[in-house]
Amino acid sequence: MRPRLTNARLARQRPPAADAGGGASDADANLCRVRRSAISAAIVLGAVFAAGTGARAVALYLVLAAIVAVALAALSFFGELVEGSADDDAGAVYVGLSTLALILLVLGAAVRSNTLADQAVPALGLSTLVGALVLLAIQVAVWSSLRVSRYRLVNARHRPAPDV
Repeated sequence: MRPRLTNARLARQRPPAADAGGGASDADANLCRVRRSAISAAIVLGAVFAAGTGARAVALYLVLAAIVAVALAALSFFGELVEGSADDDAGAVYVGLSTLALILLVLGAAVRSNTLADQAVPALGLSTLVGALVLLAIQVAVWSSLRVSRYRLVNARHRPAPDV
């Protein structure tokens, strides 16, 4: 009978990450994180534009699509946090911002779906979309601020120009 592997045993069996700074060691994993947030923010932005132009049905369907995208992102961020492979600096921040954005989107969809065709959508419907968009933009800003270092910017500016 084989001994059962626990999380502690699995952690000891994993090879060490190539990056000593923690978090995902390869560029593909980092891009996947930003894709999740950026795609969710793009769908919410599309819903805000559709709501602003008066396309109520399109805005509702985009809000429903955004709920799915943000829920998928929030669950994957939470899974990475539980697994231990989340970003050391802001893994919990990503989970919290995604969850708050998801709550706002569900509330906005509930407000939008209960309005009649000849009535205007309540202000809460647009406010929740803008709030979710702001939270997702903060999430992307946190991700990018952790990836851009002052050291890289200063070195890029003071690097001598190549001779042509």
